[in-house]
Amino acid sequence: MTRTPIHSMRRTTAVGLLLGTIVIIGAGVVGAYPHDAVCARWTDIRDKYAAKHHEVPVSSGVVTDKLALQVLASPDGATFTVVLVGADGMGCIIAVGKGWEPGQNAVKGEGRT
Repeated sequence: MTRTPIHSMRRTTAVGLLLGTIVIIGAGVVGAYPHDAVCARWTDIRDKYAAKHHEVPVSSGVVTDKLALQVLASPDGATFTVVLVGADGMGCIIAVGKGWEPGQNAVKGEGRT
C-alpha cells in the first residue's frame, strides 16, 4: 500500500491532535492551562489570527463546564490553530498546524452510541 506524503501528514496531524488532547485531559490539566501555552483573551486570539492568518472559528466543543476547545482555520485549510478557552474568557493556544481538513460528525450508530 502506497501512501502519499499529504495523507501521511494529515493522519499524523489528526493523531497528534487527538493524543495531545487526551494527554492534557488525562494529566489533570482540565480547568487549568498548559504551562508552555501562549495565553491571552480569547477574543484577542480570534481577532489576531483572523487578521494575520485569515483563520476563523470552524469547530468547537465543550471539554468541561469551565473549558471549551475552539479550532480556527484558514478558508483553504492551509493553517489551523487549536485554542482551549476558559469560562473566564482566557484562551491558550495548544496547537498550530497546516493542512486542516473539515470533518463531519459521526452518524448515530457509526462510532457513537
